Amino acid sequence: MSIAERLRQAMKMRGMTQVELCEKTGLNKGAVSCYLSGQYEPKQRAIFKLAEALDVSELYLMGLSETPDHPAARTSDAAEPLDPVIAEIVKLSRSMTEEQRLALLQFVRSLSSHN
Repeated sequence: MSIAERLRQAMKMRGMTQVELCEKTGLNKGAVSCYLSGQYEPKQRAIFKLAEALDVSELYLMGLSETPDHPAARTSDAAEPLDPVIAEIVKLSRSMTEEQRLALLQFVRSLSSHN
């Protein structure tokens, strides 16, 4: 499911209109319209604002979690969007197969165990 589809689904879940989403995020109507149509994908900062306004995780909007409130992706005191390096890894992982994503996860875990 694309970011556009997940945005529309989250808006429907929350009973939120495009105008309300613009007001809650501070994003302009043209940008939100492009995101909803799939014409453009939002940058990480916009994904953070959209996720916050819709009360869903960033990973859900990016298609990396099947549930809107992924506990590992969002905590109640989250105040910043994903780190830019992490965001780039997430973006690149979208074009990977499930097997490749699992290999990436194993690799990252092996790196963290060396600390």
